[in-house]
Amino acid sequence: MCWLIDHALDIQQDSYPLAELYNHLKQQIPKKDPLIDLDRNPNNFECFLEQASVAGPEQLTVGHVRRFVPCTSNLDPYLRKLIRECRIGTAQPVKSLVSRPSTQSGLMISGPAWHLFKDKNIWRGIEVPLVEMKLSEILDLVKKLDIPIERTSIIAEKMSASNLTGLVLSTCDLPDVQETLKLNLGDWTLLKLLIETLRTWKPVTVLDAIETPSLMSPTPVLAISTSPSSMQEQKRQLTVQ
Repeated sequence: MCWLIDHALDIQQDSYPLAELYNHLKQQIPKKDPLIDLDRNPNNFECFLEQASVAGPEQLTVGHVRRFVPCTSNLDPYLRKLIRECRIGTAQPVKSLVSRPSTQSGLMISGPAWHLFKDKNIWRGIEVPLVEMKLSEILDLVKKLDIPIERTSIIAEKMSASNLTGLVLSTCDLPDVQETLKLNLGDWTLLKLLIETLRTWKPVTVLDAIETPSLMSPTPVLAISTSPSSMQEQKRQLTVQ
């Protein structure tokens, strides 16, 4: 939570979802640290953020953090110092991640599309827009949908036979795809949602890989010693400063 608040206060776009921000920065949070033991259940925290990521009045955004932080105890100054030190040298221009909202639709997955894949990192692994995707890349995503494997095999065969490449799916009429594949309602709904989302998806690596490498891929985190003796020494140095 401390890391999330510290990063959120650096972002000017109030509508940016907290769940998206957390997914971008969680790889930078030290995994082995005595302070981590103070966290209750990180899985429950991630589940809560995911549930609050759906677009609507209950979606948690950076704007909520900005409004509520002044009413709380805020971050302990010493914890803020540790976090800031940990971020030094990791090149984290967070503002550039949301500075162009008109072209960042791919980064703002929300609503039902957010639940298409159990592993949310699949979205981050998409490196090309739909129009440039090969048939094999489309089929790899289809196989990750919540559809029984025996049916995804049939869907893959039909899509291969019809040569439904990324270029085709980005330009054709979806009713024609439905007529060609003849899927049941549930399977077609999932596939249709995937296609519609990919049509507006802007791959992160195309837009921001150069500007925000530390947010989109795991980066080495500076080691911070938080043993009792070390923390006392660092606090003493902070007092002297």
